[in-house]
Amino acid sequence: MRRIPSLVFIALTFSSTLAFQQVTEGMFRVEFERPDDILLLNDIPQVHVIVVSGDDASSLSEVHLMKLRDWMARGGVLWVEGRGLESGVADAFVSVQNRSFSFRKDTGDSAGELIVKGALPQHMIHDHPLTAGVEQLYLYPQRDFTGTPKLQPLVEMTNPEGDRGVILGAVPYGKGWIVLDGTARETRRAWWPFGRSKGFDEDHPNAVRLGDRWNAYDWDRLLRNTAQVAQETMASN
Repeated sequence: MRRIPSLVFIALTFSSTLAFQQVTEGMFRVEFERPDDILLLNDIPQVHVIVVSGDDASSLSEVHLMKLRDWMARGGVLWVEGRGLESGVADAFVSVQNRSFSFRKDTGDSAGELIVKGALPQHMIHDHPLTAGVEQLYLYPQRDFTGTPKLQPLVEMTNPEGDRGVILGAVPYGKGWIVLDGTARETRRAWWPFGRSKGFDEDHPNAVRLGDRWNAYDWDRLLRNTAQVAQETMASN
């Protein structure tokens, strides 16, 4: 039986009534020591999004992958980011084109960029059900998924050299989605769902200091949209 390289699903809180650990409303992970919890997906309607964030946990068998396929076909979302992109999990479902995306400021410094919808043609937040109402995102681009079959871009960026890349995109899978997240965030606490970058307040994964206030922009809205879209799709089946 073929096995996929390892993965980790990052947790925020734990519900003793579920076999899964909750990241935020509708978004969950499975304890990597208990991969067979994936076999229970069809029995836990609260799970709408599963986050894959690492490559150093237990492996999944074809039976686990089959359950994930069935779950996504009904509307579930698999969000793959960070080291999860190297785990091989997304590649089990789609031929992911995963390239390094070099992005530096005009000053030559490696840094993030505030993307404002409609402001600049070189940086775009695309219209999509997952980005509804998302107007601003502060992102650190690291990976480009251009060329991935059926990829629908969510965020595209262009570096100073003129190279353009899809750093956040969604691939339809049945009635669900595989979200490919090529943004970089340094994780300081193992339980944080998506990590953060240096200098960011620990309460906001993508935020910037404005005077005495932290601005999280629309990252949380993006996550809520994803969970809501999956929930509504699965409820309609």
